[in-house]
Amino acid sequence: MLTRCLLFLIVSVIVLSKSAETSSFLVMNDHKIVGGQTTVEGAPYQISLQGLDYNNGQYVHFCGGSILTEKHIVTAAHCLMGFPVENITIVVGTSTWDVGGVRHAVQKYEIHEKYEMLETCDIGIITLVDPLEFNDKVQPIAFNDEYVPGNVSCILTGWGYTFPLRAPSFLPYWFISFFRLYPKDLQIAQLRTISNEECSRRFLGKELRTEMCTYVWSKGACAGDSGGPVVNMDQNLLIGIVSYGSSNCGGYTGVPDVHTRVSQFTSWIQERIKIY
Repeated sequence: MLTRCLLFLIVSVIVLSKSAETSSFLVMNDHKIVGGQTTVEGAPYQISLQGLDYNNGQYVHFCGGSILTEKHIVTAAHCLMGFPVENITIVVGTSTWDVGGVRHAVQKYEIHEKYEMLETCDIGIITLVDPLEFNDKVQPIAFNDEYVPGNVSCILTGWGYTFPLRAPSFLPYWFISFFRLYPKDLQIAQLRTISNEECSRRFLGKELRTEMCTYVWSKGACAGDSGGPVVNMDQNLLIGIVSYGSSNCGGYTGVPDVHTRVSQFTSWIQERIKIY
């Protein structure tokens, strides 16, 4: 029991750090892809969720998300929880989060009514003030409505550190930026799903009610990739939304990345995007 509690505390750091580090909206949040590489073509469905850092007047990336329609973005609930709508913007159409692209204001967001941090239903829908203009750099992605088993090839995209250890929250953003722990270019990594049974074993019996897991040694998501897309490589369908994992990122501890299983929420999503 003690071992399980210690593991859960380590895992919890990933999500809880987001709330603590962005309370002034916004302090640097350290989401990353470990073991990935820079994607030249980018992912036209990928968005950067950004907030204004009142210390320097600049916008800072803190979570990812995916375009569903010209007015709707899907992301993780914990990326939105407690944030005033007026403090959140999204940027589309760029693979460099602080250069280029188009910034959009948020009209509202809705978090799943059964969301429990580190437990279940980590999903939210953002509605934009103005519709997106689709082009070769800005495109929606269809989402999966079938159960995804283990051993399925998928890709993860996002911005964040490339170093597998989470940096202390007291480090200033200029330090993170100078040492390129938090790359500005979009990263991509090829992963593989594992079964929920295997994932539960690796998490010492943790129940996975609405989640799916990925695991590849030396590759994976970390705090800040949260909300971003996990996409089936063969079908180009959104199958997962990055939720949580170990604070030692990249699979080095044997702990999988946990993602919201999109197929569990197709009706919930459709009800919220069909009318705007």
